[in-house]
Amino acid sequence: MTIAVADLGELWYVDRSTTYNTGFTGAGSWSGTKFRAFAVEAAVEYDAVPDPYMQTRFFGAPSPLQTIKKGSLKFRMHLPGGSGSTSPGHVAILMGACTGGIQSPTLVSDICEASCTTTALKLTSHGQVAGQAVMVGTRGDGYAEGKAGVIQTIVGVNEYALSMALPGIPATGIAVRNGHTIYGSQDPPVERYIDFLGIGAYAGTGATDDPDILNMIGCSGTFTLGGLAPNETPFVEFTFLVGDWRHESYATTKALAHTTAVNGDAPAGNQYIGALCLQDTGTTTRNAISGTIDGVAFNNALVEIKSLNGANGHAGWLPSHTAGPTIGITTYWGDMPGLYNDFLNGVPKQILCQWGHQATQTIVVDAQRAFVVKLPARAEIEKNRALKLEFVCDSGQATALSTAALKLQDAPLRLHLL
Repeated sequence: MTIAVADLGELWYVDRSTTYNTGFTGAGSWSGTKFRAFAVEAAVEYDAVPDPYMQTRFFGAPSPLQTIKKGSLKFRMHLPGGSGSTSPGHVAILMGACTGGIQSPTLVSDICEASCTTTALKLTSHGQVAGQAVMVGTRGDGYAEGKAGVIQTIVGVNEYALSMALPGIPATGIAVRNGHTIYGSQDPPVERYIDFLGIGAYAGTGATDDPDILNMIGCSGTFTLGGLAPNETPFVEFTFLVGDWRHESYATTKALAHTTAVNGDAPAGNQYIGALCLQDTGTTTRNAISGTIDGVAFNNALVEIKSLNGANGHAGWLPSHTAGPTIGITTYWGDMPGLYNDFLNGVPKQILCQWGHQATQTIVVDAQRAFVVKLPARAEIEKNRALKLEFVCDSGQATALSTAALKLQDAPLRLHLL
């Protein structure tokens, strides 16, 4: 008998791109990436129905008939800042696989040239596209203060305009940080697949052993964000639907790779210093507000592709249309009845949330066209009157969505890792 320690193990993945994999690779031959996951929950099932054949015994109960396998894999990873290079990190890759879109910069670091303004930056051949975010300067520099802005339009190869003004005019030589942007690009829906291998604490080495290895293929996922409040650490929680799975036997075992480093970075944050801005769409005045972020959700969903050509009655997963991404904010009482009127009249708002202020340790969420979706509700923050606001994020209306760059430009919700 062998004993498996419940809280020890590894999780590996292989990116299959748009290919729905229906063939298992034995764990012993599995080649993938080990990553920094926690709170892992694998819930796999093998459905069965009763065998209805006539019994001769009063307590006759024949073995059930197995039908289809199904399941889900849920895990969390720290939500990091930028990767420090033009190549995205593994967390960004997995999030991009869920939303359908990821845009990386052509260069990570840049420097402001002369004649910048609070809403227009001049740089040398920046290589950016509309919809990407940048972080300008450093905290305490007296200029842009390490705040983020989102590119509204590209003026030329050395200039772009921001949708929201920086707190000050960047001086010549001020650093600009570029990063990776996660966005929804599922118009039309595109299939995206990942295979996973979960290895328990005791992998098994022979016929008398009991390896704890779960092989999961044809998986498509969604994610939510969490840990966004003070004294918490930002994380992303993935939920992948499993196309097919099997337990690995001793003959196809894979041992824990103790000397293989895990992939995934520490969470962004920097003492929870950042920004929270809310203002009308189309205005560039930076309107900083105080309060808390109650939630940020892309709200992506998946549906089966019904087919006999795959496994378990389906041939993969397709993104499903939802009502739109959402952002929840509780802010101190103010702008009333302005926000109430915004709810009544459907006034679009732009939202920018920033956690962190240092390179590779900052995340930014922005919505360019968000509507107050519920009547602003009275709330409290530390015994002070507050407003609870819920927003639904609408697509921009500037492009025909004919290219990936244009889908990024009009994306309703964007997550930037800087």
